[in-house]
Amino acid sequence: MLQHSQVIKAKQNLFCQSEFQIEGNFGRFTVVGNTIYFVKDERTAETPDALSFGSMRTDGSNEQTILSKSPFYNFKINNGYIYYANMENDKFYRMSLDGAGMKALSSKAVWPFEFYGNVLFFSENIGGRYNSSSIGVFSDKNGNRKKTFTTKGSIDPIAYINNKFYYRSFSVDKNGNNKSDLYLYNRYTGKKSKLRSLDANDRFIGTVGDGLAFLSFEKGTIYKLGYDGKIKK
Repeated sequence: MLQHSQVIKAKQNLFCQSEFQIEGNFGRFTVVGNTIYFVKDERTAETPDALSFGSMRTDGSNEQTILSKSPFYNFKINNGYIYYANMENDKFYRMSLDGAGMKALSSKAVWPFEFYGNVLFFSENIGGRYNSSSIGVFSDKNGNRKKTFTTKGSIDPIAYINNKFYYRSFSVDKNGNNKSDLYLYNRYTGKKSKLRSLDANDRFIGTVGDGLAFLSFEKGTIYKLGYDGKIKK
C-alpha cells in the first residue's frame, strides 16, 4: 500500500508512453488506457475505515471521485467493468466504470477471483473452520455459471492452461495443523484430481516453461513441478 506523500512513477514502456506522478494516500490502483482507477485512503480519527474510489488521467490531472465511500479495497477491471468483493458482506459484485449498474454475482462470500482472458473464476466460501469447503465457479463476465466444482478448504488459484485449472487448497485438520494440496480441475471434462500434497508454508512463484515453480519454506530453495504434479529435475 502506498503511504502518504509517496510518488508513483511510470515510464513510457509501462503505461501511457509518458512519465507521470501522483502524490497522496493511494492504496490499490490499476491503469486502463490513459486512466488510473484507484482506492484512496480517506481515514481520519473520526472515520478510521473511510475509503473512496476514483479516477484520474495518467499525468495526474482530472482527478474525480466515483464513489465517496468505497465498498471495496481490492478490485479488478475487465471489459469495461469493475469486479470486487464487498468488504461488509464479502459478496461478489460488478459495476460499470462510472460506478453505475451495481450487480451482485454471488449470494455467498467470495475470495479470491481472477480473470483468464474472458473467463471469470471466483471461489465461494462455505462451512466452518474444520469442515469448511469452497465452490469454484467458472462463468462469463456477467456471472452466468458455466462450470462449478467443490473442494475442501479454501482455493488459491495457481494457473489456467488449456482449460485446465491448477489450484491449491488450504485447510486445517482437527488437530489444528495446516494442510495444503495441489489440484487439477479440467474445465472441459469437469474432472478434478489431486496431484500432490505440499508444505502449507511453501510459496508459489510462477509458471516456468513446462512447470510450476515453488519456494520451499523449510529448505529455502526453489523446486519445480510438472503439470502432472511430479517434481522436475
